[in-house]
Amino acid sequence: MLTYTESIIMIATMDKEDFESFRQRVLQDVSLQEKLRGVTGRRELINMTVRLGAELGYSFTEEDVESALRESRRVWMEKWI
Repeated sequence: MLTYTESIIMIATMDKEDFESFRQRVLQDVSLQEKLRGVTGRRELINMTVRLGAELGYSFTEEDVESALRESRRVWMEKWI
């Protein structure tokens, strides 16, 4: 039986794996790309991403999306600055 902490770690790992799977699907699916490109604000993008992911059977949180956005920005800044 898993401890509470082990359960939380396992869920967080699954969420990140689901988000990465969803991200890969978006890269392959032009219609998903178009839906996300139509979004105008950060909060709207995060909400749309979580909603589309859930509709397609993925399970991740707004925090997972926010974390991915921060990481992408950090990588971009390290590359170009």
